Amino acid sequence: MLLAPVPVALAAALLVRLTLDERRDQTTPRRFDLPGAVTATAGLALLIFAITQTELLGGEAGGPSGLAALPRVAVPLAAAAALLAAFVVVERRSPAPLVRLELLRRPGMLPADLAAATLPVGLGALLFLGTLHLQRVLGFTALETGLAYLLLSLPVVAASPAASFLAGRYGRRPVAAGGLLLQAAGLLLLLGAGPDDGFLTGVAPGFVLVGAGAPIAWVPLTAAAVEGAGDQSGLASGLFNTAQQVGNAVALALLATAAAARSASLAGGAPPTPAELAAGYQAGFLAAATLCLLGLVAALHLPRPAPVSVPTPGGGRPGPARRRTRCPRGRAGR
Repeated sequence: MLLAPVPVALAAALLVRLTLDERRDQTTPRRFDLPGAVTATAGLALLIFAITQTELLGGEAGGPSGLAALPRVAVPLAAAAALLAAFVVVERRSPAPLVRLELLRRPGMLPADLAAATLPVGLGALLFLGTLHLQRVLGFTALETGLAYLLLSLPVVAASPAASFLAGRYGRRPVAAGGLLLQAAGLLLLLGAGPDDGFLTGVAPGFVLVGAGAPIAWVPLTAAAVEGAGDQSGLASGLFNTAQQVGNAVALALLATAAAARSASLAGGAPPTPAELAAGYQAGFLAAATLCLLGLVAALHLPRPAPVSVPTPGGGRPGPARRRTRCPRGRAGR
């Protein structure tokens, strides 16, 4: 099964080689920011590792627990903070930085990236915890689980075309916040899903809301992240995508840790029952919903779009566009 995507990837690589032209800026020397890449990668890896070790603090996992496990959390966490701080220093001094930090001061860039870090949390929570819930709590087979995820993918397909229209009609800020709110609402609905609840009543409503909310938030956030970047649009897009990947990795570590700790606490050292597993997954869904709401707060800080300027008659200085007023019937010619 893991080899199934290989032919597709090879075919895509061949098509890229045959159809895309590569263009490079030959006027500036090309350098690779190795210190920046090492400090960022190592810092994020240690941060994720520290999050996964927090389960030991509850004393329910194997190995050292409680205060004895504190160094296994504190040491990698401190090292991660030091490496990420070093990354910022390296990027400020590098002649060819991996990330131009001044780009983050552009209006809309930082809120869009912060919201993007929580954007894949809803789908990631369902793909990970939702799969475990369907198979280990409801007893679904792998085929039944795959068919169940149609209720997640179909809203994604249906809502994607509407996202651009909604953003153009109502603005990026409310639409992005609304998409994240839909995801949070769908995850909160899953807090009532237990072993006695069927798929259609316990799980399906949450799947539909999360699937619809993801593209509704993604489209306006992407536009806000790259708008006005000019020749730095590639870097702006890369930062936006990196924020999603890093946010998803950190969030999954947090959700998995919360779910495992809750189930283990209820089981008391014994193998968890389906009800105890469901309670653990609900803890993960609650953490995911909280992250989506934090992303909503970031989305509410997106800048408002600049007013559209229209040329004035006679070649004068352009002014802001004005809304047309309709003349009352019978007075248009007066």
